[in-house]
This record gives sequence, structure tokens and C-alpha cells, in this order.
Amino acid sequence: MPDFSRRSSEEEMMDDFSLGHEIIDPIMDELEVVNKLLGGYNVFFDAFQKIGIKDGMIISDWGCGGGDSLRVIAKWARKRNLNIHLVGVDATESAIEYARSIP
Repeated sequence: MPDFSRRSSEEEMMDDFSLGHEIIDPIMDELEVVNKLLGGYNVFFDAFQKIGIKDGMIISDWGCGGGDSLRVIAKWARKRNLNIHLVGVDATESAIEYARSIP
């Protein structure tokens, strides 16, 4: 069994920025499910409460992958009638294409 007591310094699959859709798309699908099931988005909402998100603010997600976090944040902002600008940045072109393909 792997030792999870400390962070690994080994390269991860996601560090390969040339991954194509055949690999990226299923990973992005799975990450969204994991974040939903394990409360991965709550860290944003806790931070937003502390910061006090207001109209006109810009929120950027560096390493946005498939953009699932930004979609969840957009939904959260709409429910609160907040007009914010969201920016997603990722080094993997196929991840950005995946994110753009989802409404």
C-alpha cells in the first residue's frame, strides 16, 4: 500500500500537458464526481464567505482542468445575484477544450 503520510514528489499523469481527449475527458468526468461526492467545492464557499465576494470581482482558477469548479462557482453566484467574472487557466489544451464543450 502506498505511503500517504507525506506528499509525493513524483510526477502525476496530469503533469503531462500533451494528454489528449481520450485520456483527459474521462479524468475530468471523474474529478467532477469526486468533488461533488467528497465536498471538494466547499473550500471555495468557505473562502468566499471569509473574503466577502462582491459584484464585479474576478475569480480565477489556475489549473482549472475541465472547469467543473468554475461552473459550480457560477451557479453559486447566480443564486446570490452576484455579477462576477470567472477565468479558467490550464496548461493542457485538451482540458480547456473539454471545459469549453460543457454548457
